[in-house]
Amino acid sequence: MQTDSFFSSISRYALIVLVGLFPFFFVPGGTVIVAQGKMLIATLLVAIAGVSWCVAVLFGSSRIPRHSVIALAALLPIAYAISAILSGWPTSSIVSGVGVHDTVVSAALYFAALLVGAAVFAHATKGIVWFLRSLLVGTLVLMLFQAVRLMWPEPSSFGVFLNQASTAAGSWHDFGIVLGLSVILSLLLLRTSVARSLLWRACLFVTAIAGLMSMVIVNMADIWYVFGAVSFLIAIYVAFRPFEGNTLLQIALWVLLAAASAALGYFGSQVYAYLPAPVQVAAVEVRPSWEGTFAIGQEALGESRTLFFGSGPNSFNRSWALHKPTSVNATDFWAFDFNAGVGVLPTAFVTLGVFGLAAWLLTSVGFLAAMWRMFRRKEGNESSIAFSLAASVLFLFIFHVMYAPGFVASMLLFILLGLFVATSLTVPRDPVEQVFRVEENSASKIDMIGAALAAILIVVISGVSMRALASDMMVNKAVVEFAKDRDSGAASMAIERALVIWPSNERAHRAAVELGVLSLSEQGAKANDPEAQARLQATLTQAIQHGLSAVSIGRTDYQNWLTLAQLYQELAGAGVGGAYEQAREAYATARAENPTNPVPVFRLAQLEAVQGNRDAAIGLLKETIQLKQNFAAAYYLISQLYAEKQQYQEATEASAIAVQLVPQDPLGWYNLGTILYASKQNRDAAAAFSQAITLMPNYSNAIFMLALTYAQLGETDSAALTMARVAELNPDDAGVQRMVENIKAKKDPFTGL
Repeated sequence: MQTDSFFSSISRYALIVLVGLFPFFFVPGGTVIVAQGKMLIATLLVAIAGVSWCVAVLFGSSRIPRHSVIALAALLPIAYAISAILSGWPTSSIVSGVGVHDTVVSAALYFAALLVGAAVFAHATKGIVWFLRSLLVGTLVLMLFQAVRLMWPEPSSFGVFLNQASTAAGSWHDFGIVLGLSVILSLLLLRTSVARSLLWRACLFVTAIAGLMSMVIVNMADIWYVFGAVSFLIAIYVAFRPFEGNTLLQIALWVLLAAASAALGYFGSQVYAYLPAPVQVAAVEVRPSWEGTFAIGQEALGESRTLFFGSGPNSFNRSWALHKPTSVNATDFWAFDFNAGVGVLPTAFVTLGVFGLAAWLLTSVGFLAAMWRMFRRKEGNESSIAFSLAASVLFLFIFHVMYAPGFVASMLLFILLGLFVATSLTVPRDPVEQVFRVEENSASKIDMIGAALAAILIVVISGVSMRALASDMMVNKAVVEFAKDRDSGAASMAIERALVIWPSNERAHRAAVELGVLSLSEQGAKANDPEAQARLQATLTQAIQHGLSAVSIGRTDYQNWLTLAQLYQELAGAGVGGAYEQAREAYATARAENPTNPVPVFRLAQLEAVQGNRDAAIGLLKETIQLKQNFAAAYYLISQLYAEKQQYQEATEASAIAVQLVPQDPLGWYNLGTILYASKQNRDAAAAFSQAITLMPNYSNAIFMLALTYAQLGETDSAALTMARVAELNPDDAGVQRMVENIKAKKDPFTGL
């Protein structure tokens, strides 16, 4: 039917536009981060493609794919949904507004892209050609844009890219994965109908060369090794199933690429040193190791339910918080809350359990079986395109085993897998690769019900995703507005809009609490009349409500409890009744949810110190130091508490460790100097104050204390000159000038004051 053809065409065009924009799409301004922009456009276009395909099915002549890969891949969203239900259906497992894609909604979008792609591109060779052209043009634009970013980083940041390692494809590593994919596709498609004209052949050739050069700049060893392994497999395939053209030349090309990739993977750092400075990008990436991931899994999957169905989608960060070893605190990345383990599949084992891991493995087995059938059967140009897609899917899938790619690589994996399935559906000889056409161009009742339910499901899932994304974008806007001119009013309005859009946004509630704390500080100084006091009370009530909402939505997220505890701590400092007890309880819960993190313990120590409970605070600070032995702030605070108790030896030892850990902190040196001065160790105190002044030449308090120290040492001239410097920095303070005169007269500096 013509109408059906129209809706099928809309579906195809939506996916073609998606892969063309996907590699380089971003929204300037800073309100929408790269991952959010990718998820936004993917959600929108997959929804259009999915609903259009469902309408085409309802009209009666669209093909409904029946393929082993599709059947097995359907287990993925099912596994995500079951795991989320059994873990309590938390919002964070259902959807993410910040681009995290280990959620039920993301899994459903992946499967929808696979299913719709397989359905609408089956028997649509021309559509597949334009799909691949669109993808490769998109990757070429990505490379050109990143070249501009390397040459002119500031003008091309657009408020989105914070450093040179930030790319429109995601992380520096994700950029390298997309490059490897583009090279494999470009070279394999050079002798297919995708490169039929001279223009497209030149485009593919340029994309391949630019991709290889960019991979040298990215300089990721694992990308080279995987690229080399896939290149070697391609060489074997070409040897047994030759493409059109000179087979020996093609084999030599892929073997050469495999060898060069192995060499660059091993010697890449030496080659990298010879590159021009502008293209030497410092990209630091941290993630749990294989051992660390499985250690977390062993702890998280201790019960039968979690063993089979996991701890819940997008819950690796909680498992990490609960079970990470204290040795992590000795690293520079101790405060990182990892959302994934070493790879997507190992992470799935933790979050989805045996069932989720089996769903991934069965999908991969189905794909490999389809590859084998293709290897035995296909011939000609169709075979070349099918194998190009198969090699690309294999390349991406390997990275999902050994790495946790961003949303771009994952979505491309499923879309390309759908296209690979579509190529196998063009040959209906194999019973596991059949499509069925509804008899007499009329949809059966089952088809109509299935298509209607699928359309409703796609609309609901897309709506949930769009709401979450829009809400978090408003939170981003609040952050940008506040950072620009500290406009708490504009930031508060953005937060309010975020919560109107998505009331279950924990991040928005936390941001509202943080803004509330700032507003309380500002309003507290001006609350001199009943109206101002009423506004203060309203702000206080709202802040508490937002904090309680955050912990109600995400009771297992320690950050929610820390935010609530911080609010109560501020109120306890202001003498609000019951706030101290509430703060202690919130800190205790945060500590239970992240037992090896020193921050909750340290903040609880701060609370006890403010309340005058020195011994309790010192005990908590000792626990903090046991968790993280290089926590400078803990040594700083405990030194002050020891000094207040006149335990100067302990205070001196702690403050000395603090400055050893952070030698560039003038406040630490000043703190050490005041403790030494109080304990009559004036010569050492003078050295500490001098170091603080070296680091901050106009540090008035340190200069003042140094002058007093010189006076104690009997070095009158030095004391007078130093105190005169204090007078220069504080010209309106008459007392300082009087102290200068007292020192010159060899009197006590405070005489007459």
